[in-house]
Amino acid sequence: MVATSIRAKKLLHSAAAAQEARIKTINKDEISKKIGEIKYLSTQKNVPRLSLRKEIVHLEQKLQHVFELEQKLLKNENTESKKVASLKKQIDSLKKRLNTAEDKELRDKVTKLYHILTELLAKSELKKDVQLSQALLKELHNVDPKQAAAESKEQNSEANLKVRRVAMILHRIKSVKHELELKAELMSSDSGGLEKIKAQIKELEIKIADLSVKYPDAVEELKVQENPVDTTNVGGAVSSDVNHTMMMGSPIETTAESGQQMSALEQNLQGAISQPEEIQIEDQIISELPLPPPPRIRKK
Repeated sequence: MVATSIRAKKLLHSAAAAQEARIKTINKDEISKKIGEIKYLSTQKNVPRLSLRKEIVHLEQKLQHVFELEQKLLKNENTESKKVASLKKQIDSLKKRLNTAEDKELRDKVTKLYHILTELLAKSELKKDVQLSQALLKELHNVDPKQAAAESKEQNSEANLKVRRVAMILHRIKSVKHELELKAELMSSDSGGLEKIKAQIKELEIKIADLSVKYPDAVEELKVQENPVDTTNVGGAVSSDVNHTMMMGSPIETTAESGQQMSALEQNLQGAISQPEEIQIEDQIISELPLPPPPRIRKK
């Protein structure tokens, strides 16, 4: 079945091709023969008109194929003429490209144009920079030097105050740590509160390290306060040392009075560090800082 269908398709294709070729071919002998028959019949007197008309119709059919072929030829000529015109344009453009490629002065012209464009761009950028500098100079002239100096002085004073406050807090934390260390030395190793005091000392050391990293200027300020420069009197002699006698009192205890004193101190130190850190340090100091022992009066 498949082979027969393929053969049938081939036969149909060949028949269509033969028919198209027969239509395209023009048999000049047949046309000239028909024209001769029509001429002969037209000269005869006893020829019926119907036969003459039939011959004319057959001739028209033959000539119709000729007309169709003529139209096809005209269309082909138009398309070919368009193709020829496009090819001519392409040839002209290629010739122009070849001429420009062979032109040695063209490269020099391109380089000159490139340099001109770069100079123009540089001038435009320079003009913008000049305008910007002029605007900045105007703004600087409009600024009041006294006002600027006052603002800078105020900023410096605020920064110095902050550094001093942090230094004071560091000093108080270190004093609390020192008191806890003394308390730990006085306590026996068997007591249960020793481990708690050691843990509190470690926490204070961590807080001191954090504040030292965050505020190195405060650490320097604290060093200056702890190690002041020795002063001399007018005559040049060194001032005499004052001896103080420290009396160790009873074991350290935290009282409500010490908490009130530290809360008043921390209120004066507000703004030095962030609020959460300040609250945490304040709670730690209030809970751990003791009052110093009262001085003992010697009997005369």
